[in-house]
Amino acid sequence: MIKRLFQRIIAYNENFTVRARLITVTIAGLAVTMAIWGFIQLTALDGILVEQQVKRLTGAKIG
Repeated sequence: MIKRLFQRIIAYNENFTVRARLITVTIAGLAVTMAIWGFIQLTALDGILVEQQVKRLTGAKIG
């Protein structure tokens, strides 16, 4: 599946210049990196918020 996707992308981009290909790959790489980093941050923040809610509901002091 991924191999076929790459083949379609390559076939579509046959007439692109090297510069255009580099820009496309860079933007795609940044998008994937930002998505992964955002998921990691949301997971960490969710853990922190759950921990604070547990402390608040049990009456423990925060800080």
